[in-house]
Amino acid sequence: MPRLALLLLAARALAGDVTVDNAVPVRFGARFSDEAGQRVAVFNGDKGVQLPLRLAEPAESEVVALVRARSGRKFTLKVQGQGVSLGSEAVGTGDFQEVSLGRAKLPAGLGRLSVSAGGGAGLSLRALRFPSASPESPPLWPLNTAYVDDGKGGAQGWRSLSLRDSGEARIPVSSSRDAEAALAIAYRADKPARLLVDGQPFDLTSPSGSLRARIALRQGTQLVRLRAEGGEVRVDGILLEGARVSDHWPLPNGNAQSVHFGYPVPEGVTAVWAYAEALAEPGPESTYHCVLGFGQGYFGYQVRYQRGRPDDRWFIYSLWDNGYVRNAEKSETKEELRDKVVTLVAKGPEVNASAFDHEGSGGHSHLNFRWKDREPYQFLLGVKPDGSGAVFSAWINGPEIGGWRFLTSFRRPNTKAKLDGLYSFVEDWSGRQGDQERACRYRNLWVADAAGAWHRLVRANTSATAELGRRDFSHRVVGDAVELRTGGYRHAEGKPGASLGIPASGKAPAIDFSNLPAGT
Repeated sequence: MPRLALLLLAARALAGDVTVDNAVPVRFGARFSDEAGQRVAVFNGDKGVQLPLRLAEPAESEVVALVRARSGRKFTLKVQGQGVSLGSEAVGTGDFQEVSLGRAKLPAGLGRLSVSAGGGAGLSLRALRFPSASPESPPLWPLNTAYVDDGKGGAQGWRSLSLRDSGEARIPVSSSRDAEAALAIAYRADKPARLLVDGQPFDLTSPSGSLRARIALRQGTQLVRLRAEGGEVRVDGILLEGARVSDHWPLPNGNAQSVHFGYPVPEGVTAVWAYAEALAEPGPESTYHCVLGFGQGYFGYQVRYQRGRPDDRWFIYSLWDNGYVRNAEKSETKEELRDKVVTLVAKGPEVNASAFDHEGSGGHSHLNFRWKDREPYQFLLGVKPDGSGAVFSAWINGPEIGGWRFLTSFRRPNTKAKLDGLYSFVEDWSGRQGDQERACRYRNLWVADAAGAWHRLVRANTSATAELGRRDFSHRVVGDAVELRTGGYRHAEGKPGASLGIPASGKAPAIDFSNLPAGT
């Protein structure tokens, strides 16, 4: 019998019931609480949770959800996975109720079911019931969100990891409390090797087997590290012994938090120019440092390389359409789109410009450029009226640029010519290296009115995305700048909803607006 199967023999649930004790939330999906000694998953939105499910032999059964929703509230429950796809509409009673989802043929073996709910924000799930089956719900840690060194193995499905010699996996975990966790780890190794579990060495002398390790978990988020030495090791599963997975669960998504500053424009000022300086700290791929975001677009620079191409960097400037429009529709020249679609007015040398229609739609532009870490770059935005619309333009300057370089001008219809809603952010947009820190500093921020008078920005209001379980981010004043930092599972200084004073360092920019370079 496979080692994981032997470990699972001790992980029994009540016949017919799969509680949420060993569930994990999908991204933004749910939070856990205890009510009258029973674990409950409270949905944050539509996505919900995933539950491990194991049957010794195939079975056919009705599937019933034990849920609670506000009295009179309509919702739609769905259960999917292991060949099961069921759904049902219901109306809340204000108390826990049984909602039948239909009948399903359940296969033998180990898998997981996803429970989602349309209109599910605030809905509570206690269990799934299978009146004609006897499922088990093992305390199994999903491993598919582990960070694994490139070229050294990776996730094999949702419960296995392959580690080559000297390869390391870092499993992101969120714990509701400080605790010591007991892990049972099933493994395979082609030759004698060693597996380090949070630094504790275990010699693997047989081709397959299991080991037991105890690790310290602290309240909050952290990384549990597995490292192979002396040969390749396959981890076939990790069971949490003597505890509920929902108390110490792997985070459902690898992205570092997106962290932001918002900059209020001084009262009474209509800004038509915005200026900022930024210095990016060394960091991993798939990082966007937005320097001057505004109500209709954003402007900054990215580390966008994949798999070891650190020269693959660019400056990026985008403007959103006045309403969402797909690229295919834009090419059809529909008259009714004239009041929605952003159009390209001009672009600078070597600048690439195109339409986009993901995460909103609009005009995108970028300049491939080997910008350097910890070097100060200057960002300038300008806007001017154009009939009933406005033309927004972007320029960049820096130590090796030697003067303002024009990127792009886009026209946005039905838009007032002003810059408001100014902001900066640091974003991890792939999630593959969310265990590494990203940071950027912003200083000497100004806006200018139509008369060319500069006004200093003095406050940075803080915010962050609600990435479930993660708190490893910070908003700080560092020297003459304000800093955004995220990722790494170390910093926990983030204070969303606070307001920082921007150091009053640096002089107002001296810019001859009439002689700024323009493109074609």
